[in-house]
This record gives sequence, C-alpha cells and structure tokens, in this order.
Amino acid sequence: MTPEHEDENESMVFLVGAVTIPLFGAAIDKVGRNLIWMLTGLFLSLASHLLLTFTFVEPYACTVLLGLGYSLVVTTWQPLVTYVIAPNHLGTAFGIAFTINSACQAVNAYITGYIVDNMGYFVLEVFFIMCTTCSILFTLLLYLKDASSALMRDPGSTGMKWGSTGMNRGSTGDDRD
Repeated sequence: MTPEHEDENESMVFLVGAVTIPLFGAAIDKVGRNLIWMLTGLFLSLASHLLLTFTFVEPYACTVLLGLGYSLVVTTWQPLVTYVIAPNHLGTAFGIAFTINSACQAVNAYITGYIVDNMGYFVLEVFFIMCTTCSILFTLLLYLKDASSALMRDPGSTGMKWGSTGMNRGSTGDDRD
C-alpha cells in the first residue's frame, strides 16, 4: 500500500465515525440497551483487529469495521455516567471520566509507539486485540452487575433511583432484554 493510500485508510475510521456517530446516537436514544450496543461495538472492533492481524482482507474493509465499532463504543460509554451519578455531581463526574479517557489515550500513544519501534506491527495488533478483549470482559461484568441489580428494582417503575444502575434499560424504562 502506498503512503497516500495508507493515509486514506487511516482516516477512514474517523470519516466513518463522523457519519455514523449521530446516527448511532439517535438509535441508542430511541432503543436504549447501552451495554448491548457497547458490546456490539467492542466485538466489531475485535473483529477488525483480528482481520487486520491474521488475514489478508482489504484494509479498507477492516478500518470501516473499526470505525463502526469505535462509533458504537463512543456513543454508549459517555452517557453511561448519567445512570450512576446524581445530577448535582455530573459536572465533576464527566470531568473525571474525560480526564481518565484523555490520560489513557496519551499513555496508549506512547505504548503504541514503543511497541511499533521495538516489536513491530504484528505485536501492536496483538496488543490491541488484548486491550479490546479486556474491554469486552469488563463490559460483560458491568452487564452482569446491571442485570443483577435489575432484579431488585420495582418492575412497574419507569423512574430511576440513584444508586441503581439501569444501564441496559430500554428507552421506555423497562427491564426487557
């Protein structure tokens, strides 16, 4: 692949995100089920990294898949803060969440550079696969925690009590899944 094509391929993730994030946001607001959407995005990202690492699939297809996964994850993790934090603490909570996110991205850039410089792109993709797998495991744990707290909520209630999560509720506030 020529350097010009590599630039186009790398920007494809963000181009797909620019188009799909508003669409996914509207769909998630309508349907709910944030954790299911997040898991879907993580599995799409994992599939993309696996395809890039172990197959000769066209890189454009893999980066479009990665862009779709990225879009789903981004549109689901940010609103989850509002499910567990009282409204009078949301500013602080979002500040902390975005600080942690930014710090992790900065550290990840250094780790990525170190891996590429010293071990190569194959090891970098394995690193990304491991990170995505850990994210899937933590999201599954969050889903199980949320499902267990759903048993304690009043099934007739559509409102939230602070401290109960309800992260995977439908848009109507029900507990179907």
